[in-house]
Parts: sequence; C-alpha cells; structure tokens
Amino acid sequence: MDEAGREFRLLTLAASFGDAEPLLQRLRAIRHAALPPCKAIRVAEHRLALVTLRYEKTLGERFEAARAAGMQGVPRGELLGYLRSAAEALDTLFHHWKMPHLAVNPRNLLLDHGRAWVADYGLAPLLWLPTREPLAALNPRYVAPECADGNQGLAADQYALEIGRASCRERV
Repeated sequence: MDEAGREFRLLTLAASFGDAEPLLQRLRAIRHAALPPCKAIRVAEHRLALVTLRYEKTLGERFEAARAAGMQGVPRGELLGYLRSAAEALDTLFHHWKMPHLAVNPRNLLLDHGRAWVADYGLAPLLWLPTREPLAALNPRYVAPECADGNQGLAADQYALEIGRASCRERV
C-alpha cells in the first residue's frame, strides 16, 4: 500500500537466463491503453517483479461472485463486454508487438469500474517459451491445441478467450 492508500498487485518472476537487463527493458517498453499501468523492476540478480495497481477483481473472481449470488455465471452482456475489449486489445497488441499473450485466462483479465484490463502481456513469450517447456504446463485449461506444435499466434489468444467465456458463463 502506498501513501495514498492504494493497494498493489506484485508478480515476482524467476528469470532462467543470464542477463535480465534486455528482458527488463522489453517489459518496460510494452505499453497500451488496455494494459494496466505496470512497473517492471529487478528485485534480485535473477528475479524480476511486475507491479500494478490492485484492481477491483479478476474475471475469475467475478465468476465466483456470480455463482455465490446464485447465478449460473457472469451475465452474458457483461461478460461479452469484458471479452470484446480484451479481444480488441489482444489483436492490437499482437499486431504492434508481433507476439501473442499465450497465457490469457480469467485470472489475468482485471476488472475495474466496468472495464477489463489485460494483465501479464509479454510474460509467456518472453519468459516461458525460452525455457522450451510446453505452454500447457503454464496455462493448462486455456492453451490452444496448436501451441503443442509450436504454432503460437493470435488464434491461441482467441481460443483462450473462448474457453474463458465458456467457463465464466457456466462451470465447464
């Protein structure tokens, strides 16, 4: 919490490579109106952290709240509004930065005042893929089948959004 009483979301990352400086610079350069303002910092020799403001909830938390209120899931119109803005952002980000998100799921779609923010963009392609570990180990429920063959494109993010839509509309 800072002096103004704002809470933060901290994501620490272990870097499995030598010099983290180029990655740190790349993460600092990634900016877009649909991405939450984020600060990338080095916290130790092989450890980085991403710091963002804490938002009201994630799409996954919104689904759980809807279920707790006796609903089947997030109301269709509300859910589609969040996913539409996320899809447009992912499309723009892919075309600008030439990389997909590859880890889209309801836990990294942050909701605040009726708006969806796409968190953690760039982490899977920049940190996970270089390890040569399968994406299914990182994001098992939401990873597109073609990623197993090394086809990591925009369609992988679209697939993840559709699985997220289905899982937040009703438990699948």
